[in-house]
Amino acid sequence: MRRTKSGILVLFVLTVLCLLPSTAFAQGKEKAGRWMFNIRIGAAANVGAGSFGCARGARFDYHCAQFVASPEIAVGLDSKYHAYLGIIPMFQVGDGFSIINVPLTFQYDIELPVKGLYIYPKVNSGYSRWLEPRDANYFNIEPAVGIKYQFHRHVHVGGEPLGFMFYVGDNNGSDFNAQYHFLAYIGFDV
Repeated sequence: MRRTKSGILVLFVLTVLCLLPSTAFAQGKEKAGRWMFNIRIGAAANVGAGSFGCARGARFDYHCAQFVASPEIAVGLDSKYHAYLGIIPMFQVGDGFSIINVPLTFQYDIELPVKGLYIYPKVNSGYSRWLEPRDANYFNIEPAVGIKYQFHRHVHVGGEPLGFMFYVGDNNGSDFNAQYHFLAYIGFDV
């Protein structure tokens, strides 16, 4: 059932993109401006169990999954707006398990042969506050890979199918946890 809904959503998005007039599409490096604003949503799944508060021995148990909402604001560092530095607060809520991440982010867009299509490596790093099942403070770092399509000078859509957030902290820095993040987003360039 999930695969069917995902397939229908992808088909719908591709159909809408094909129906837009060709003049609305970006011409490769043509981004509207230095500032990038993204609204990201997705899922976080805990890798492993134990100190997360998940059932012992459970991997990717539903108690270990969370909804993720994450606004992002970044500024282009170069003249062609390929390198971005920004802040990306991330709010994660699940069944008895909540986290607030406040990392800085660096992203570099690599233009692909298709006009307006980019792949990017990204690194997020900063502070995490775990609210449930126990209060805890962590340092986080997340290497990620994403893809985005700049279908209009001011608007892009994308996804980050590969993101692994690592948490280190609490218990004198000896506590280590990890999550897999899968995010989709719409963004605006001004």
